[in-house]
Amino acid sequence: MEILHKYAKNINGNVIHIGNAQINEKYFCPECEGDFILKSGNIRQRHFAHKNFSPNCTREGYLHKTFKKLFLEWINHKIINNISLNIVMRCNYCGFVYNLNILPRNSFPKEEYDLKVCRPDIALLDHIRRSCNSFRNSCKS
Repeated sequence: MEILHKYAKNINGNVIHIGNAQINEKYFCPECEGDFILKSGNIRQRHFAHKNFSPNCTREGYLHKTFKKLFLEWINHKIINNISLNIVMRCNYCGFVYNLNILPRNSFPKEEYDLKVCRPDIALLDHIRRSCNSFRNSCKS
């Protein structure tokens, strides 16, 4: 079954829904970065399709990368507009219910950030981790 791609990346790297796509714009596959073509005919519903066959681009990879990009954009929107992202969790030991904002003012979301022990799809870094990285990158040792 052919997947009808509803999302693509634009020239700026932003994820665009098919409903917001413009005919004269360039689009790319979020998974393989290959050129996408906007299909907006009368027979099938509007969708994006690969310009050239891409054997390494999988349905799972496309969906995974698209969701990750959209989620990162959503988190950045919340940070920029100072909107909290609360999670509710219950302590298994004492039963206390915590309601925590996981986006403090100094949150810096990073995609595929290498934590040495793992590489999460999205990491929420604080100002300390962010500044440590800039020192580490300039260190010659």
